Amino acid sequence: MTIARVVAVATLCFVSSSLAVGQTSDQQATAEKHITGTLRQMYEAEKRKDLDFVLSNFADDFAEVAGDGRVYRREDIQAGWSEMSLHDYKLSECCSS
Repeated sequence: MTIARVVAVATLCFVSSSLAVGQTSDQQATAEKHITGTLRQMYEAEKRKDLDFVLSNFADDFAEVAGDGRVYRREDIQAGWSEMSLHDYKLSECCSS
């Protein structure tokens, strides 16, 4: 899994973890807008190679389990950052409705 996808998935999980079951449709729409907005900000930060912005959205004990079962921590994101190259993105590549 690429660093870009790890960051996107981690952000999605972090933001969606605060959502409550039983929301009204307005609350769901607001939450979805917030999640997609955060994902866009993270992708734009990756395009700018703005590691500080990305890390500012992670807790100190951040950990992400990737699809291959590997665990990524803040240090892994930092170590792999220079190899990461995101030129363009589509939210549909990491999120489905």
